[in-house]
Amino acid sequence: MRAVLSLLVAGMLGATSTVVAHHSFAATYDATKSITLKGTITRVEFRNPHIWVFLDVPGDNGAVTNWGCEGAAPNQLFRQGGAQIP
Repeated sequence: MRAVLSLLVAGMLGATSTVVAHHSFAATYDATKSITLKGTITRVEFRNPHIWVFLDVPGDNGAVTNWGCEGAAPNQLFRQGGAQIP
C-alpha cells in the first residue's frame, strides 16, 4: 500500500511540474529589443508548453551557431491557423 501511495504522489507531482515551471513572456524576454536571424532551419519541435525552431546561423567569422527560438504553444498556433497538422 505504501508503494502505491508513493507512486500516486510522485505522479501527481510530475503532472504539476509544467504548471509550476510556466513563465510569462515579459519575465523572460525584453520585447523592446529584437534581433534578426538568417540561417537554415535544422529542426522544428511541436511540444508543450511551446514550439521550438532551431536554425544554423553563420557568423561574420564563418562559424555556424545553432540558435533555439521559442514560440507560442502548439494549440495557440493551431487556433490561429499558423500551424498545420502534418
